[in-house]
Amino acid sequence: MNTSFVNRFRMAALAAALALCLGPVGAQPRSSQLDDLFRQFSASKERGQYHQALMEAEQLLRMAEQSFGPYNPNTAVGLQAVASALNLLAQHDKALLLQQRALAISENALGPNHPFTALSLNNLAGTYSALAQHDKALQFQYRALSI
Repeated sequence: MNTSFVNRFRMAALAAALALCLGPVGAQPRSSQLDDLFRQFSASKERGQYHQALMEAEQLLRMAEQSFGPYNPNTAVGLQAVASALNLLAQHDKALLLQQRALAISENALGPNHPFTALSLNNLAGTYSALAQHDKALQFQYRALSI
């Protein structure tokens, strides 16, 4: 499958997840700032500026943790953004840890059948595949597809 297409699909899914978690603009504190940071992060990734995207994602994560706490779905979005940039920089082991944390937050806060949980499972599958752990990748992909 075309890697560029897969990355664009994941970014669109991550953007949709951000909208699901944040809700309407102004519904929660600092959501417009998070939206702006997410747009900057997305644009940097599209331009291939992965180190810049990583810095923006880390800033997004810090802001989400400060605004919403460590176990909030908004924080999980930040974790997924950082993991996405790390994967593009071939730092899959680091990305895996963040994605596992994001999945735990999603399952606890949103439930096992929420679309963001499916996205988290799908992202984990991609990272396991990049780490050549294809059996684990398939397990997570099947779980994601069952939602």
